[in-house]
Amino acid sequence: MKKVNFLKATVALAFAFILFPSLSLAKGEEGIIKVTAKSEVEVVITTKDGEKKVIRKNADEAKVVPGDTVIFSVVFENTGKEEATGVVINNPVPEHMVYIADSAEGKNTTITFSVDKGKNFKLPKDLRVKNKRGKEVGAKPEHYTNIRWTLDNALPSSKKGTVTFRALLK
Repeated sequence: MKKVNFLKATVALAFAFILFPSLSLAKGEEGIIKVTAKSEVEVVITTKDGEKKVIRKNADEAKVVPGDTVIFSVVFENTGKEEATGVVINNPVPEHMVYIADSAEGKNTTITFSVDKGKNFKLPKDLRVKNKRGKEVGAKPEHYTNIRWTLDNALPSSKKGTVTFRALLK
């Protein structure tokens, strides 16, 4: 079984945003958006009182096996002095993972998806792929290669937000 390094994938994403914010995350003043990415799994623990409780644990520290769900989160913060406009977060669905339908969340964002590794983004109802016979059909969540959150409004100075999605390890 191939070990998947979730932290490496999400940290690489965060560094991409930090190094190239005007290209992939925000328009305007360079370096105003601070990004922190993480991947977690939910695990059930038993407390001292015998109560079962669900907690989140870093995916790289947990034993993640095929069929497990991983929660990917990106926290973004405007560290500049001006509001940030045109903020866009583009997150690839990691290799060996399948996006879980309707799991992408982000307050005050428009969420679109790509089936061509981030070249084009559309709403799910508008995504098309070719089936084995070469006929164009509606895309399913397992075809999604990237997720894009576009903030509906400017992000004021010192404000932050979080976007998330879930994916299943193949």
